[in-house]
Amino acid sequence: GRIAFNAIIDFGRTEAGNMRQFEATGCGAMLLTDYHPAINQYFEPDREVVTYRDVRELCEKILYYTNHPQERDEIAARGQQRCLREHSMEQRADEFNTIVKRYLAK
Repeated sequence: GRIAFNAIIDFGRTEAGNMRQFEATGCGAMLLTDYHPAINQYFEPDREVVTYRDVRELCEKILYYTNHPQERDEIAARGQQRCLREHSMEQRADEFNTIVKRYLAK
């Protein structure tokens, strides 16, 4: 697909990142994800991914980007570049290792 849909689950309220965001952008699809205040720690909204705040806005954006393939593909390409540059599996594993060590030290 050219557009990948994502919804952040309830128990991740303070965290904006999830695996689907990295899978979708890494594969070169435009990520359409629900808005979260912390999303910009991973991607720049409306430049590297697209966000929505409610079902009406989600539907509007699906129609818009379906009818504007060049704009959709440019966002997807920027999202993929960011993902491959900053969110590789190695980088995520290193971050996870840091978190585990921090909690083990307590």
